[in-house]
Amino acid sequence: MLSTQDTANFAIGLQKNTATGGQIGIVHNVNWLYQNSTFLTYPSVYTTNIQMSLTQPLMGSAPLPGQAAGRPVGLEANRAPIVIARLNADAAVWRFKAEVMAHVRSIEQQYWSLAQQHVQLWSSEKAVELAREIVNREQAELVVGKGTVADVAEAQQRLEQFNLDLVTKTSDVITTERQLRNILGLPPADNRRIIPVTPPAEARLEPDWDSSLAQMVTFQPDIVQQQLLVRIAELQLLVARNQLLPQLNLSVLYQLNGLGQQLDNAEAVMTGATIKAIEPVVRAKEQAAGLLSNAGYYNNFHTWQVGFTFQMPLGMRSPLANTRNAQYTLLRQRAYLQQFVHQTTHSLARFFLEVDANYKQFKTASRLRAAAAQRLEAQRAYYEEGRITIDRFLDAVSQYAQAVAQEAQFKTTYNISIVALEEAKGTLLAYNNIAVAEGPHPRKAYVQARDIQDAHRKLPIPPDGPMYRQRVTGPLNPDPVPANPPPDVQPGSPPPLPAPVGPLGPPPTPLPPYRPAGEAPILSQNPVQPLPGNAPAPAVDKPTSVTGNRPPLDGSATPAGGTPAPMGGTPPPALPANFGSGPRPVETIIAPARGQAPAPALAPAAAATRPQTTDELPELPAEIDLPPLPK
Repeated sequence: MLSTQDTANFAIGLQKNTATGGQIGIVHNVNWLYQNSTFLTYPSVYTTNIQMSLTQPLMGSAPLPGQAAGRPVGLEANRAPIVIARLNADAAVWRFKAEVMAHVRSIEQQYWSLAQQHVQLWSSEKAVELAREIVNREQAELVVGKGTVADVAEAQQRLEQFNLDLVTKTSDVITTERQLRNILGLPPADNRRIIPVTPPAEARLEPDWDSSLAQMVTFQPDIVQQQLLVRIAELQLLVARNQLLPQLNLSVLYQLNGLGQQLDNAEAVMTGATIKAIEPVVRAKEQAAGLLSNAGYYNNFHTWQVGFTFQMPLGMRSPLANTRNAQYTLLRQRAYLQQFVHQTTHSLARFFLEVDANYKQFKTASRLRAAAAQRLEAQRAYYEEGRITIDRFLDAVSQYAQAVAQEAQFKTTYNISIVALEEAKGTLLAYNNIAVAEGPHPRKAYVQARDIQDAHRKLPIPPDGPMYRQRVTGPLNPDPVPANPPPDVQPGSPPPLPAPVGPLGPPPTPLPPYRPAGEAPILSQNPVQPLPGNAPAPAVDKPTSVTGNRPPLDGSATPAGGTPAPMGGTPPPALPANFGSGPRPVETIIAPARGQAPAPALAPAAAATRPQTTDELPELPAEIDLPPLPK
């Protein structure tokens, strides 16, 4: 007789990993057997069972031979990969902040450079205007026989020099504006102009070193990223140490069994239906008593198992190597953090000195511009009276234009140094009212995050070995990414991060970014004040006669002691309409958002209604006798 046998197996199950490293599973197995044996009651038999198992590691996760790594044991070790993924996401956010900060710094630097070029263009236009008036006057005097050809030639030569400077400054304005357009993503030309309207800061900035250092450690993107890398290295060391302990597992199994000729009969027996069968133990007792064995009805076909499994590899070379590698990685990341803090601290100190030095240079240049304006007023009066030659007046015009341009240059340098200081502290985005935050998450994510925060406590990893001294840790830093709760949901406080380890000790308490207390009066818009003891006489409402050999530049009958037109008191006029190509341009106002009210003045002005300057010119010795200056 030829024996044949057919089998079929089917299994379906669910498995869940617990937070402590255990596994909970439920599996349903269905086995079918067909065999044409004469010893079987039924040729076709279905055997089913449901297995419910629990495996809980109790000690460690040392890998066995042929196994890459065991499952981590414990709450901290199992949540370490999740925390590492979150820290990597936070590091990506801080990298994005660093890129945005660099872009904002480039825009602001180019913006102040464009404002400087506009002021220097205005100074060149003013010099050309005055030189053209001088040339016209000298030519008129040459016609009537009072002037000389040498004076006319000298005036024309200086006029062409000023025209050359005007062409250069115009080209600089166009180039700087084009560079700003490139940074802003605008086309090179669109028949519009970018005119700066926010005045540069002129108030003195005196930041505090301790608070600035705390802001640098807390908000500087490079330092924060390195802090996150240190925390990631600590968690990786925690996971590596978990593999140094042998495996001791608790195993629990409970199984429901079923048997039947049909599948539904087997499933029914497994779930509690009775089956007629002969119990082996009862049959043996009945046969020993001389009784016949009778079949009974049974419905309790259950199996259970409880046990411990202990496995320990010999040598543990791979776990020891992984742990040592994780220790070296942690030491390296801590050293990198110290180096980042050291370098950034030196950069912060350098920007502190630059802010102070640039402010002093700017104030000195402002006094120089005020003195040049006073000299220009005096030289103009003397020139109209015929008391000085043309070269001294032209030199005064040139010195005044250079002083205005130099003041604008140092003012721009001072504002750029403030931007560099804010970037070194990591507060440039807050200084410009720019915020970077994550979008809202689903409501369930906040509930789960609160549960994880309540159950999860971070354990810092101490240094390894007796040769390393215990590091001092300061107060914990908050989560760098602010939480955005959904409506009507208040998430719990985020878990703290460890303080940076380095030679600085505990970091001071961070404070808000420093800003100037307010907009100081623009010094370049203040009127020129006369020297002490040389105040002009009050105006008298009566006619006077013209004295001197030279008529005034504008051809009017202005007395020598009268009031000529102020020099340097006119704000910079708008550029000509044909400044760029195309039809009539339309002004485009682009200003950094900093909470300042727009002001249309960047060039010097001397209107009598504007506030007086707080920086007086130095008094001259009493033995120096100067003639009175006009108003």
